[in-house]
Amino acid sequence: MYALKFGWRLLTARLGVNRCHLCTDGVAVTDRFGRVRDSLAWNEVTGVQQTAAVGFVMGCHRVEIFRSRSGAPLWLVAPGAKSALVQALLAEGRRSGALQ
Repeated sequence: MYALKFGWRLLTARLGVNRCHLCTDGVAVTDRFGRVRDSLAWNEVTGVQQTAAVGFVMGCHRVEIFRSRSGAPLWLVAPGAKSALVQALLAEGRRSGALQ
């Protein structure tokens, strides 16, 4: 079972699924089959909540991006204690004027 799970993660990483796509207009997150799970435009963003969990062996960041319209926030989990994805996400949000 562990080998199957590891193989699936390796295959999905090579095929480009389970990704967060940063664009100048907004963010799109894909699911494990490569389909867009959720997306939002930067002008809809009202806030961002970032939670970091760092352990002895690994760490990860959970990022929730809240929208102005009524709906569930877009969330994603980025692996690594110092995730380049989280830094790029926050920098793009600041550049577009959605975040301070």
